[in-house]
Amino acid sequence: MTTRKLDVLLGLLFFSALLSLGAITIVLSDFSFVGERHDFEFISPDVGYLRQGDPVLVDGMPSGKVQFIERLGAPLYATLEDGSEVRCAVKVKVRMDVDLLALLFEDASIIIEDRGVLGGRMIRVLEGRSGIPRSPDKPLVAISSPPLVQALGGVVGDSADDIQATFANIRLVSERLTTGESALGRLISDEDLSNDLTTIIADVKSGAASFADFSDSFGTEGDGTLSKLINDPKLYDTALAAFEDIRGFTGGSEDGSNEGTLSKLMHDSELYDRALAAVDEINVFATDLNTGEGSLAKFINDPELFDTAKAMVTNINDVVEDLKDGKGLLATALNDEVFAQQARDTLSSMATAADDVKSFTAGLAEGKGLLSVLVNDEELAADVRELLAQLLSGLEDARETAPVQGVGGLLFGTF
Repeated sequence: MTTRKLDVLLGLLFFSALLSLGAITIVLSDFSFVGERHDFEFISPDVGYLRQGDPVLVDGMPSGKVQFIERLGAPLYATLEDGSEVRCAVKVKVRMDVDLLALLFEDASIIIEDRGVLGGRMIRVLEGRSGIPRSPDKPLVAISSPPLVQALGGVVGDSADDIQATFANIRLVSERLTTGESALGRLISDEDLSNDLTTIIADVKSGAASFADFSDSFGTEGDGTLSKLINDPKLYDTALAAFEDIRGFTGGSEDGSNEGTLSKLMHDSELYDRALAAVDEINVFATDLNTGEGSLAKFINDPELFDTAKAMVTNINDVVEDLKDGKGLLATALNDEVFAQQARDTLSSMATAADDVKSFTAGLAEGKGLLSVLVNDEELAADVRELLAQLLSGLEDARETAPVQGVGGLLFGTF
């Protein structure tokens, strides 16, 4: 009974292994019980080590495999998309799960390329972008790209001079490092310089640690100004308001209109020239003060003038004190109402007299009155001057004959 059970288990295990092997075979062979299969033939001038079973990719996805590869009995000539003609001697048959004729456009291309660095080939199908359907009668030409190793060798060959120059530079740098000609070489070979660099690095590390401690104190209630500025909202608002005031003074308004005093001084050339001229005048004024030129300089530098001004100020203070104490005529005029009224009456009389003089002069100007006529009438003025001249002449004659008349009167009075 036990032997029979073992046989059944062994049979089941063997049958399961066969099923697993069949499933793995189906998966690896891309066999499918459902879906259509499409066979296509490619022609190529050189397949470049392509083998049966190599994958065919469409849009980067595995879509089929190479079934077999054979040489054509007679070469075929095909025209590529760029207009060049190629001689194709190899035929490649592929089986795919997509219909290439329904996918490909006129500018489609089929490329045989390497799978990777480890070797192996594959066929990559590029559908094209022209939007014009490909003619079913046009042959499918697969062009082989150079193997990766061969392409890399070509790149290396083209850059051989550059590679040699690079190795020469590396050798030159290593020689300089060995001889200590360069800065890095000196750093490597010079022990003192190396020690100095080590000290510098240690100082930098210490400074970084101090800065870390300093920055960590920002998050706590530190005693420093910056820490208080960060942690104290009131102090931060005060500083922000101060910065806004400074910006308003230096940079103008927020809309960029440059209304600040300093901003106008920086942007207004006329205001700048005026400020510069004012500074020059201040410099000249200061120079005059230092050299003793001008009234203010003399007042500052001349002790006698200063003493005179001081005495004048003292006298003015005495006058003010006398006014407060009611001493003197001016104090009486200010404090005595009767005297003040008399002074006002006198001033009123003087004003009336001034008005009379003004009226008299106005009458003269208008030609009113005898005096005005005498002033303005040239003929009458000439007559008056002639009359005065005759009068003066008569007085002179009388003065000369006065002694004779006196002697005559005495004689006639005696006799």
